[in-house]
Amino acid sequence: MISNNFKVSNARFHLTDKDKLVIGGWFAENNPEKNGIEAYLDKTRLEVRIDKYRGYDVRQRHLVHQANISEEYYLYINLPKDFDVHGKLIIYTVNGDERISSFEASAKKIQLIKNQMPYCVDTVMIENGECILSGWVASIDEIDVSVQDENGRDMDINVEFFSRKDVAATFKEAPLYEYCGFKVEVDSPSGKKLNFIFKSGDLTAKYDVDLAKARKGAYSQKENKLVKGLRYLKKHGIRWTALKALQVVRGKAESAAEYEKWLKYHSRSELELDAQRKYSFTSRPKFSIVVPLYKTPENFLREMIDSVTSQTYSNWELCMCEGSGTDTPVIGILREYSQRDERIKYTVSSRSLGISDNTNEAIKLATGDLIVLVDHDDLLTPDALFECAMAIQDDAEVDVIYSDEDKLTMDGSAYFMPHFKPDFNIDLLRSMNYITHLFVAKRELMHKVGLFRNEFDGSQDYDMILRCTEQAKKVHHIPRILYHWRSHKDSVAENPESKLYAYDSARKALDAHYSRMGIDAHVEFTKIYGIYKTFFHAATEPLVSVIISSNDSIKDIKRCISAIEFKSLYDNYEIIIVDTCSKKGSTYSFYDELQAKFPKVKVVFYRGEKSYSKSRNFGAENSNGEYILFMDDTISIITDEFFEELLGYSRRNDVGAVGAKLYYEDDIIYHAGSVVNMDGITGNAFQGQSRYDNGYFARAITASDYSITNPSCFMTSREVFKNAGGFSEEFSTGLTVSDYCLRIGESGKLTVFNPFAEAYRYEPVRPVNDSGKESQVKIRNEQEKFRERWKVLFSKGDPMYNRNLSLNRNDYHLKKV
Repeated sequence: MISNNFKVSNARFHLTDKDKLVIGGWFAENNPEKNGIEAYLDKTRLEVRIDKYRGYDVRQRHLVHQANISEEYYLYINLPKDFDVHGKLIIYTVNGDERISSFEASAKKIQLIKNQMPYCVDTVMIENGECILSGWVASIDEIDVSVQDENGRDMDINVEFFSRKDVAATFKEAPLYEYCGFKVEVDSPSGKKLNFIFKSGDLTAKYDVDLAKARKGAYSQKENKLVKGLRYLKKHGIRWTALKALQVVRGKAESAAEYEKWLKYHSRSELELDAQRKYSFTSRPKFSIVVPLYKTPENFLREMIDSVTSQTYSNWELCMCEGSGTDTPVIGILREYSQRDERIKYTVSSRSLGISDNTNEAIKLATGDLIVLVDHDDLLTPDALFECAMAIQDDAEVDVIYSDEDKLTMDGSAYFMPHFKPDFNIDLLRSMNYITHLFVAKRELMHKVGLFRNEFDGSQDYDMILRCTEQAKKVHHIPRILYHWRSHKDSVAENPESKLYAYDSARKALDAHYSRMGIDAHVEFTKIYGIYKTFFHAATEPLVSVIISSNDSIKDIKRCISAIEFKSLYDNYEIIIVDTCSKKGSTYSFYDELQAKFPKVKVVFYRGEKSYSKSRNFGAENSNGEYILFMDDTISIITDEFFEELLGYSRRNDVGAVGAKLYYEDDIIYHAGSVVNMDGITGNAFQGQSRYDNGYFARAITASDYSITNPSCFMTSREVFKNAGGFSEEFSTGLTVSDYCLRIGESGKLTVFNPFAEAYRYEPVRPVNDSGKESQVKIRNEQEKFRERWKVLFSKGDPMYNRNLSLNRNDYHLKKV
């Protein structure tokens, strides 16, 4: 039975040769080995040309459905002129005398798509009175777009074209028209439907939009979701997918159902909500909920206000500013609600306001102790303010509060994409605005740091969060979903370049933040919009001591040191090899050769009991560097600025340890952050996922703080190491590094994960001889000692993780209920 079957992802006709069918796909296990491909039209075998592609872009396309696909194959099949009179085309995966069908389609269905222009509609929405359609069209020629109403009358439209590299990468046979991405805006459409028409050369594609459906915010097609979820090509009309597609969609559906089940289980019951209403607080701070309004749809406005009036905590006021600059129907709604409830206030601007000025006008109405920021179309959970009031009652020094959040479909029918956040994480915040909603700050603090600044419009909330957290005595995180962020479920493929001004504003906000904090650094974009990388500047290059423990492992140590010597751009380092009782004479001869060849290398000989902590402490004692890089001999650095990346964070006064991102040799993640109590004691986040996977809310590719790091490779300053007393020799295993991180954490030092310092971690070539019963007992005893020492942390949960996420998996999966 052939298990490594060819999976078909898309089928279409060649862009320039209309008699040639193009079929894209992959082999389930990447390497096809002896498997081949054959194509038959009825019983006639057809010639197949096969092109193979691999690399970063290929992996990225397939990671969306958690497939570790590194190779794509494109089949080019010349069809006869009369193929439409035939019965069926079948693509087989073959191995010797075995064959299995990989793809089947009738000649009639193939004929239907022959003259169709491949295209995809990513989103359809009604926003601020406009119907907006976005997506892409695949053509080698310039594209013309027109829109007609249901009576065939041409509509006035605004069209924006932009490049789509992801689309271009899928059409290998010819260079696409550069600006194949589109965004079409139709102002104030009326009637029941619109017909969007795309023309290029002699090809035409049409797409109908049901306006009633679009106005409800529920515009999607089941077929589109099926294909989009797999990053397959979408075609109006016939859509072919691999059989695997159904399983993937079921998996996604089960995940959605899982969150629905989770949310139902964790949402407050009516009895609990009623108890909250009757709860007697020792202090009752007043919350001013600030909402800037701008062309807000009436139904969204009512739902938002109703979510406020439904709060179980009653000491609040709702402060809104209508900043559209024109008479809108919502003014009547605002008047209606304010007459009904005196806690509801509003003001109307005579001119159109930007988001910052609009928010500031709403803040002017506020008289409360705390400001709560809410967008005009989002919702609060009924217990949102109660939870915030409890946080203030428990600790009066709390100046800033934020919570977990999820997304709400435009029609309000479903919740999705929950974001479970860590406790305050300054380096994650400097990498992205992970806090977003719900955000609450004391009014006194917000006035102290200054209100919203319109030079940061687009990311004005990010700028405000940075300024407030800089000055806050305490920042408190509530690990509950308290905010529903309304969002189009299918909006992920929108053109990010249309919001470049917002991303640039965020980058400027971060630069301004570093300037205020007195940190010499600058911020740059990464490959992912909304994710930022900090470059820390330094005038000097301090000596770094690389401590490598080794035992009869010539191949490992040779690979490790060669990578440093020939890849690193940093020159001021020394390498201390700590030999732990090697037995082979060839090892000692190798040491002599190594020290003669590389003057930076020094070998020292540890002759005590086998112990991670004791051997590394011995190495540190025999080193001279201002900073110490502890590294297993199985590590091979990838990044040429590896030292600089780790030093940038290590030099900060608030940082105690910095861990690197580590991969197995086949580009599978070994370490991208570590979590206490994951996998029973400590675990590596995202272990087993592809190197090119962004991870849960991009955590695998963003610099962020963790409670601990992996012992295989991390940097610390000698000062911090000395003040901590080195590694605790009560632990002989790698747990001593986790203990070290937690101890320096108690003194206020952060442990940072830096994904831009990358290295391979190879499996050791030496045999492992410590798997006996005595060794296993020792490991268990140390685990219990570690658990006892840090029992409060184990009880409360790792603050850099989230109690709502599973500890039995390392992919930030939702905890089962």
